[in-house]
Amino acid sequence: MLKLIWIVGFSLYFRSLFFGFTYLDDNVLILDNLNFLQNWSNIGRAFTQEVFYLLHNSDAYYRPLLTVSLMFDSLFGGTSPFMYHL
Repeated sequence: MLKLIWIVGFSLYFRSLFFGFTYLDDNVLILDNLNFLQNWSNIGRAFTQEVFYLLHNSDAYYRPLLTVSLMFDSLFGGTSPFMYHL
């Protein structure tokens, strides 16, 4: 049963791997933030600031694991949307 769920989910979302960035928040989270994401010495800072730290200085959107995930994606994918969608 688990295998069937995985196959159905994969077949439904496979096309999305090849979509581009949406520019709703991708530009702020990824493209405008690449210098921060590609510097592994910033991994500790991911746990001390919010994800939209470039826009404002509040703690309204604290998502450190999202930031660390984006750091891994930027290491392997750079600015290619494929890795972020995967």
